[in-house]
Amino acid sequence: MTEVQLLNGLKLSYENASQLIEEADGLFIFERYSRAYALYQLAIEEVGKALIIFQAILDKINGIEINEEYFNQRNFKHHQTKTKKVLRIQISIFEIMSEKSSSLKNILKELREKYSNSRLLNDRKNQSLYVGIEGERFNSPQDAITKELTKEFSSFAKLCLLGIKSIVDYPFDAIEEISNRLQDKMTKDKNEFDK
Repeated sequence: MTEVQLLNGLKLSYENASQLIEEADGLFIFERYSRAYALYQLAIEEVGKALIIFQAILDKINGIEINEEYFNQRNFKHHQTKTKKVLRIQISIFEIMSEKSSSLKNILKELREKYSNSRLLNDRKNQSLYVGIEGERFNSPQDAITKELTKEFSSFAKLCLLGIKSIVDYPFDAIEEISNRLQDKMTKDKNEFDK
């Protein structure tokens, strides 16, 4: 794949995540909380897809061939993998930010809990779409997904989308410069460590 194709994929994933959130917001207004929840979750997965594409761009810069097999090996179509990727990035960001502000420690704790329970997030997505069964009782999506749960998840989805906006807006040569600087810094740090 070329740089242009990869940047286009990154942009398309961002735009799709943004549209999913807009549509979820519309469903929320009409009190369709379970369907809104599903779209917020799908938006988060699409952000995860954008992060995988961004990693492919960095790998392309470093001489790795990028093709469909590259993406298959990185679970590009696996829902939980994409959700966990987003959560890992968010946790890393908030770990740094919480060093300066103790008020962010609760958000960091929530993110870590979500990461530990990423399967629960995927299960909730399924509950938001399908009739389920617990013991001897059937549950509708409306029983499983509340307004409060959806509202909280809406905020998280929007935070994830905001986190990748700056990446999408970067031209390839700027990403290449950042990658080269990071590579230089890592080499320098390694050389100093090895002394």
